[in-house]
Amino acid sequence: MHAADLFRFQVSETQDDGAMQTLKGLGYASEELTGVHRVMPFGLASFAPAGSHALAVAMRGQRSLVAALGLEHPDYRLRNRETGSTAIYDMHGNVVSLVQQSLRIVHAEQIALVCGSASIVITKDGKMAFTASGVDWQQA
Repeated sequence: MHAADLFRFQVSETQDDGAMQTLKGLGYASEELTGVHRVMPFGLASFAPAGSHALAVAMRGQRSLVAALGLEHPDYRLRNRETGSTAIYDMHGNVVSLVQQSLRIVHAEQIALVCGSASIVITKDGKMAFTASGVDWQQA
């Protein structure tokens, strides 16, 4: 592998309407790259904002065959995480985290848990609603 095959990549645009998510952005020495395949694990989808950084690899050394791995954005990245913790987050401050024995969900407006026709909704003003087969309860 050549030293130039692995490089830092900064996203300027994301295309998310095709069979795979592709990126446009800057690579080594501000080289503009388009059609960069963003590799994501099955079952997890995200859309990184412009300005996000990735590790990119030019397969077989060809700049037309670039894949981006491990995107993160320096402004929105969670910091000071506890050892062994896991979090899913977005650029709006929403977080689902697993910390030791706890599952924590943080959202600015509303949290909704939905299973079939049953749901529990919690809003930012502290109100709760519960709906299930034959039951419709809302906190007064």
